[in-house]
Amino acid sequence: MRIETIRIQNYKCFADSGDVELSPFFNVFVGQNDSGKSALLEALKQANPDRPHLSIPAIPNRETSPLPVSTVSLTYRISAAEIQSICRLHSTIIVPTIDGGDTPTLQKFQDVISKDVRLLCSYRTGKFPLGRIEQHGDSLQGSYSVAANTAAPRGIELKLQGQQSGEVSDIGTALAATLQGLIYVFKAERLNVGEHTLQGNSVLTPNAANLADVINQLSTRNRPQFDRLMGHIRTVFPHITDISAPLIAAKNMAQILVWTTAVELEREDLAIPLAESGTGISQVLALLYVVVTATSPRIIAIDEPQSFLHPGAVRKLFEILRDYKQHQYIITTHSPLALAMQDTDAMFIVRRGDEGSRVIALDIARQEDLRLFLSEVGARLGDVFGADSIFWVEGATEEACFPMIIREVAELHLRGIQLLGVLSTDELAAKHASRIWEIYERLSTANSLMPPALAFLFDRDGRSDEQRLDIERRSRCLVKWLPRRMYENYLLDPAAIATVVSSEDKAEGNPIGAEDVAEWVQTHANSSKYIDSTLGEYPGEGWLVNVHGARLLEDLFAALTSARVPYSKVVHGKALTRRVIAQRTADIVALGQFLGSLTSEDARFRLR
Repeated sequence: MRIETIRIQNYKCFADSGDVELSPFFNVFVGQNDSGKSALLEALKQANPDRPHLSIPAIPNRETSPLPVSTVSLTYRISAAEIQSICRLHSTIIVPTIDGGDTPTLQKFQDVISKDVRLLCSYRTGKFPLGRIEQHGDSLQGSYSVAANTAAPRGIELKLQGQQSGEVSDIGTALAATLQGLIYVFKAERLNVGEHTLQGNSVLTPNAANLADVINQLSTRNRPQFDRLMGHIRTVFPHITDISAPLIAAKNMAQILVWTTAVELEREDLAIPLAESGTGISQVLALLYVVVTATSPRIIAIDEPQSFLHPGAVRKLFEILRDYKQHQYIITTHSPLALAMQDTDAMFIVRRGDEGSRVIALDIARQEDLRLFLSEVGARLGDVFGADSIFWVEGATEEACFPMIIREVAELHLRGIQLLGVLSTDELAAKHASRIWEIYERLSTANSLMPPALAFLFDRDGRSDEQRLDIERRSRCLVKWLPRRMYENYLLDPAAIATVVSSEDKAEGNPIGAEDVAEWVQTHANSSKYIDSTLGEYPGEGWLVNVHGARLLEDLFAALTSARVPYSKVVHGKALTRRVIAQRTADIVALGQFLGSLTSEDARFRLR
């Protein structure tokens, strides 16, 4: 059973919503406060009095009376097995009368319930719901017979008892009435469901009032199912160890108790009544009870889950719900949810205007619509994933150090830019570079909520001009190159190195000075281990651009400390970065200007 479409007419903020097409699985409605999200769920439940729509277009002057009737129209898709399951529950069924007597009438009914159908339903306050099976059109309208189902609730064996007169309905209308009880709406409010008279029920009522009764029955009659329910509860609320619903004999009532102590301690006296526990516990317990125990598909609507659950708990709850694909979920929210949307899901914006609320369907395959989805609630992609765009860099050292340089040297705010290190840039030069870029593209664009790439900044690191141009071409010019061979080439300042080495080396003796560093560098700088002599010699500009700075720092640290302090790219890279920023060395100032050009407002504008 699934709701295919919903249409709300003349109810609260909705003049006419038009047909809203729902996904068979997850449906997320987002909108600002008072946009109409809760009204949509109220209409879905069809249990509220007429509340005519009030607006200037609907009531242009004081003399105009509002239309008195609110109407909700639903289109269901129901399988033959689900129709038969519903009919088995009824001891009396109304069937359309077919000319020719009892036999053709019963044969027609068997034909109706043997096929999947689309059911068109109309609900009005105080009126019996109307239902029409689309495939049969009006062919089943007319006179009806009352049939006793002598095999209820386990089977369908009908015996006609005579024609029905007056305000009657056919099997479609009987289905429409029954389906109302299969819709659960969980509002953002405390449920007063901690106790209930013990009646032996196993089906939760739509308002969850008998939760204590059904939990009592489940814990005693179907322990494996109860244990599965408890596993889900512990996932959402790790502090809960157990839920019990013992009988209060004097009242013939079951009372739900929440355990937070180890079950093996057998301390039921420390269990807390559900009525005294957090609001979210009763909501989630009732919701998951339906999800786990329902023997046929249900429609489960959740209003503002983030208002009664921590964001982490919301994520866990929806991960659980995705394992129960037989149900249809309708969720409303005014905040961005950590929901990984899938192709089977649907997103909507509920937006209120002068003529009332309207529902706008979004395409999750379009990133523009995903951004609109978030902007509607005053959020950005950064509120969900921590960034509006990604600035990919060489590795962990650059990921840690470049934000410091951008903020303190370039004096720019990142404002939604996240710097992330690429795990292995060597692959970018390999024969599979096209595939690597395809992966980055899929992560950053298309139908993903992954923030787009602002740029990729990599070390030159010995790559020839031809290799760099080839990678730039493959990346469609997203790749930029550091002006020097690697980031460490900006950290080769004797004073900064001396300060960091001295703070790290705890051996006795005089601390290392800048002159010691300069002397070692001058002696070893032109070694072929660090640079090709054709590319430059120390202390010229060519040497500073092309030397293997990381390898030189590794040997320098080892030599000055007698191998007591091995060079760590990230730890010592950060420490050296802080020192050269504090000293405002010419090298770090030049790098700051370069990084600033890649993260400036102009660069972000080009991304848009």
